[in-house]
Amino acid sequence: MTLTEQNLKKIKFEVLSKFPCYCWIAGGAIVSFLLGQKVKDVDIFFPSEKDRKKSINIFKGMGAKLIHEFPLGTKMKYKGLSFDLVHLGDSPEDCIHLFDYTVCSVAVDKNQKFFYHKDFFEHLESKEIHYMSNHPAKHYVGKAKRMVKYLNKGFTLDQKNLEKWLNGLIKDHRKPHRKY
Repeated sequence: MTLTEQNLKKIKFEVLSKFPCYCWIAGGAIVSFLLGQKVKDVDIFFPSEKDRKKSINIFKGMGAKLIHEFPLGTKMKYKGLSFDLVHLGDSPEDCIHLFDYTVCSVAVDKNQKFFYHKDFFEHLESKEIHYMSNHPAKHYVGKAKRMVKYLNKGFTLDQKNLEKWLNGLIKDHRKPHRKY
């Protein structure tokens, strides 16, 4: 990927400069850009919860509005676009390793350094969803919505990855046995 100023503007890279700490954009915004699609939301990641919280206050000071708090981050609206401010891993490498699908495992940091899963470009080009099962969140509704979003973009999911995803769902959502 050529990180030209024009390309970076399409993923709203300039917002990173507003935060005094190290941070990076990862996931869907970069994927949408690479597919030639409109960027609808931007996920910005921070190496610590402390940095994320400071950045929320800075973003609010810039006029961003709080939309929703979720377990790993905060959804905000700024200049008509949705931003998620998240702490997931201490670095872009850690972060993309913790993503649930290889096709989401891409990041660009504040210094314009590009990071990606070893199979990212192959899976993006072939439009294949490969489930990595590394994401710490056990909220499968969000994972299912993300999967449907990629299926609607023309990506495919093979039997092996579907079974891996469903087995993870079953494992993480088993109800404890009742004690009588």
